[in-house]
Amino acid sequence: MAKEKSKKMCAGCYNDHYNKPGNSIDGECWLFANAKVIPRKKVHVNQAPPWTWPAVPTMTCYRVPQYVFINCENGDRQQ
Repeated sequence: MAKEKSKKMCAGCYNDHYNKPGNSIDGECWLFANAKVIPRKKVHVNQAPPWTWPAVPTMTCYRVPQYVFINCENGDRQQ
């Protein structure tokens, strides 16, 4: 499930505005350089388990208000 990271994967992230010119010193989110792409499940904070949908490749720095991301690096098991 390995996928190469790209700025397209930042779409919808809380910090994506730093990737726009003029919004940071170098026009890039400071978290992007060290981010890795791993399989994770996007879960709303009010969603009770089980979380049976498949994990998708997501960068480790990706954040969305009111959601948490469940790491599934060891396979796509139910959480």
